[in-house]
Amino acid sequence: MPHGYAEVPDWFSFENQGGNVAIADLTGSGMQDVLVIAVDNPPGQNRGIYRIGRALDAKGGVNGGWTPWMDVPDWPSFENQGVGVALADVENKGHHDLIVLMIDSPAGNNQGLYRIGRGLDRDGNVTAGWGPWLPVPDWFSFDNQHCAVAAADLNADGKLELIVAMIDAPAGPNRALYRIGKNLKVTGEVDEWTPWFEVPGWFSWDNQGLGIAVIPQADHTDLAVFQIDNATEQNQAFYRVGSHLHINGNIGAWGPWLGVPAWFAWENQGGGIAPITIEGERFLAAMMIDSPVGQKNGGYYRLVPLDTVPARDGGWEMLPFHSQVLPVHLALLPHGKVLVFAGSGSSATRFNAPDFGDIPHGVFTSVVWDPKIPDASNFSHPPTLIAPDHRPFDFFCGGDTFLADGRLLSAGGTNHYNNFGGRKDACVFDPVTHTWTFVAPMTHGRWYPTLITLGNGHALAASGLTDDHVAEPHNNTLEVYDPGLNAWKTLHFQPTFPGLPLYPHLFQLADGRVLFDGGRMDDDLLVTPCIIDLVPNPVQTTPVPGMAGGGMRNQSASVLLPPAQDQRIMIIGGGPAGKPNKTDAIDSVDIVDVKGPNPHFLAAAPLNLPRLHHNAVLLPDRTVFVTGGSLKQEDAPLARLQPDLRSRNRHMDDSGTFYSPSALSFNRCPSPGCSSVVGGRQP
Repeated sequence: MPHGYAEVPDWFSFENQGGNVAIADLTGSGMQDVLVIAVDNPPGQNRGIYRIGRALDAKGGVNGGWTPWMDVPDWPSFENQGVGVALADVENKGHHDLIVLMIDSPAGNNQGLYRIGRGLDRDGNVTAGWGPWLPVPDWFSFDNQHCAVAAADLNADGKLELIVAMIDAPAGPNRALYRIGKNLKVTGEVDEWTPWFEVPGWFSWDNQGLGIAVIPQADHTDLAVFQIDNATEQNQAFYRVGSHLHINGNIGAWGPWLGVPAWFAWENQGGGIAPITIEGERFLAAMMIDSPVGQKNGGYYRLVPLDTVPARDGGWEMLPFHSQVLPVHLALLPHGKVLVFAGSGSSATRFNAPDFGDIPHGVFTSVVWDPKIPDASNFSHPPTLIAPDHRPFDFFCGGDTFLADGRLLSAGGTNHYNNFGGRKDACVFDPVTHTWTFVAPMTHGRWYPTLITLGNGHALAASGLTDDHVAEPHNNTLEVYDPGLNAWKTLHFQPTFPGLPLYPHLFQLADGRVLFDGGRMDDDLLVTPCIIDLVPNPVQTTPVPGMAGGGMRNQSASVLLPPAQDQRIMIIGGGPAGKPNKTDAIDSVDIVDVKGPNPHFLAAAPLNLPRLHHNAVLLPDRTVFVTGGSLKQEDAPLARLQPDLRSRNRHMDDSGTFYSPSALSFNRCPSPGCSSVVGGRQP
């Protein structure tokens, strides 16, 4: 169980058919209590059961003990497909009532049923009796994947509304829908039901939990929606907030999907959310039923911040000017300026346009940004580099590295958009004159190559698609550039070595060898991490075992951990295979110490949020900052808008953990397409 989760004790079910959570101050003491409900699915008839954890502390832990499990009486179902729970003063008598929603799944059409237990005390007893089971009208699903319920006064008339939600699971993608029953009576009846409203942007094909929570604001009410996505790899939980919930069911605007950190279950059988305020700060309590293979299930919950605290979480600032270049490649220049270069930026239209690279027309291929200048004059555009074919040189998807004299070497890139042929041209950028100049070309084209600087000042180019990669896809040679001679030398692998994948993650080691750590880009070539000795020709390779996923870490990120002299390389996240398999992201983090006698990867603390196609950078305090990426590959994107931060210093071992704050705050950009920077925090 990852750090940050609290366990619901004495969980006895081996099979559950739903679970959810509610939070309220049941005693008037000023301390919140948590109520957890579950559907037990033994042989025979199901049971709806709940218990209360009393007196939550500032971290969500139960200080006042747990009540026994108690039954919701007259449970009618043999099969359920979800349960929801809410706590509200329906009777308006100064105490809380218990609202239970469940999905009955008989042969034929499902039905949603709810009832109210009046006068819930701190020990979990319903003191004023239970109302009847009432149907949610117009329940249309034959197959559901969980439900949720909430109650709130949405129009400030002193009367509660009932909000019910369900996931419809037809053939094809799932849908989440909600509706509102106006003016909830003590008996459970409502005056009027709204139509069903669909939660937009629902991406799951298989869900294993649903939650809703009403979040009061100063002048309006928001609705938070939670789901457990049963992804290809481990499960993931997400939530989003819809602002300005109207009593008629309309939402003013929906926020982005955000992840619940450190979700560890691979199979869930229910879950939900409940709002809670602790010491003036608002949270969501996210609950799950973990369903491990061959073991009893378990109930867990954690708090997720709803409010952003910039001093803790950092913050992004939108800059009020445009770079005018799609930032595919970036490099920090020796004197603090930033070079952004992209070329066509994955646009065949731009690549073939007659004004591509035409600076007077504002179609640039690169730009230099000076962060010290606060206005739009901080951008300058180097002259467009014209290739031998009299067209602008296209940097897109080439490789780059700094030479010893501070110049940036860029090699390879897009030669044509017919299956993305690689180009063999190479050029350098001079940070003093801000100009590009051609140098000697490579022997063959490279698209998606990796370039690194070697200890002797030479540069190594590896992998990439060739200029004619239909006939010969991978460029399996290595080439070393000598800037003194302005010449490339070709090296070959042994015939039995399959070559390196596209954009391989490479690191120069202290002894002159090179580590390939398994990281790659959209390439499922069966080659695992290895150390490459460049001295013999053919070059020699030595496998490096131990990595999670067998070393197939597509779209991962890699960093050389500080201090560099320790020779420890970390690989972060990614997916288990290449593009043809379209797999989801993983949270695995592995570290190899190449100074040891038998280098091998060891698992480190995982990411809080699995991601692929992300970035990882080292901050001055030795923190690893991981940002961006997606849960899924580019044909089905789900952006990761929350960062991960791993704090470690020289005196820590590999148990250093990742910290995932709430979504970083965003300052509004005055116009579309603005640049952004992120502010730091003290871990």
